[in-house]
Amino acid sequence: MTTILLKALDSFISTAKSIFVYKNEQLIACGMIGLSQFLFLTVVSEVVLQQSITMNLLVSFAAMIGAFIAFKITNKYTKDKTFTNIITSKNKEDMLELWEFLKAHKIDNILSDCYNIDGKKANKTLKIEIFTRTRHESKMIDNFIEENNKKYFREIIKR
Repeated sequence: MTTILLKALDSFISTAKSIFVYKNEQLIACGMIGLSQFLFLTVVSEVVLQQSITMNLLVSFAAMIGAFIAFKITNKYTKDKTFTNIITSKNKEDMLELWEFLKAHKIDNILSDCYNIDGKKANKTLKIEIFTRTRHESKMIDNFIEENNKKYFREIIKR
């Protein structure tokens, strides 16, 4: 059982190492390479001693699980593909509610006054520029807008 857990950890670290290499985090990647090699050699030694097809299958499955967990964690916090959202609404209170949501979740934004022209009349309202850093933050904004039965005008710009 320990061998299987070590292999899952090795696979997780190896996958995370590749991500850190891609992001040019050299010191972290080097540390992960060393740790991954130690775990890998420990697992190989144990598997060779056991000479069991069942152990080989379990270790292979553990490698898949470790990689899967690493992908899930990094996808949640990846800084690739982020967006700037420019959102406004005719209702100033709706905009303040969105702004409070962004503040509570520490999502970078700029709140500013703007005018909504309705015929010949200009109504003062608010505009929020939201700078998401992760896919998770973008999804939180999507969910907030979908779950609110309020009308927002939204422009999304890929950065």
